[in-house]
Amino acid sequence: MATTVCVLDTCILIDLRHAGVLGKLALLSQQFATTDLWQMDGMSSVSPNDVGEAGIRVLQAQPDLVARALSLSLQNRTLSVADIFSLLLAEREHAMLVTGDRPLRRIAEDRGIEVHGIIWLLHEMVRATALSPTAAIAALKRILSGGARLPLSAVDDQIATWESYHGNEAS
Repeated sequence: MATTVCVLDTCILIDLRHAGVLGKLALLSQQFATTDLWQMDGMSSVSPNDVGEAGIRVLQAQPDLVARALSLSLQNRTLSVADIFSLLLAEREHAMLVTGDRPLRRIAEDRGIEVHGIIWLLHEMVRATALSPTAAIAALKRILSGGARLPLSAVDDQIATWESYHGNEAS
């Protein structure tokens, strides 16, 4: 069975760092990657060391993607350059895109790219026992307190699911 590759966009990196669980990615079976442009989005809270310790590969924005990225940026002015490259890298790598950006999600889905968000990623951490359900709830609350805009019904449903778990309380 092939390992799933997940391209993380900037907001996911920020949310994971804010929640204090970025390093937990290294404990999952998926391979994680991000664009080398992630620091362009004002990500002072996420250092190259943080990214490296989490086992995240940094994919280079190849020159062949530049023209495509410029074209997409003209069509989708709400997306950052780093987000556009995340989309194009997910497409090129036949990878899943993990994003919290609704316009980016829509474009990716229109292009046939599998897309998930931060709640899915936290759930994967719980499933892999990289986080306990209690720790996942706390991480999700830190993400929300940091200003992330998530669908409240999905947040409430996931918290209720984690609260129903018994045992399996790894940190």
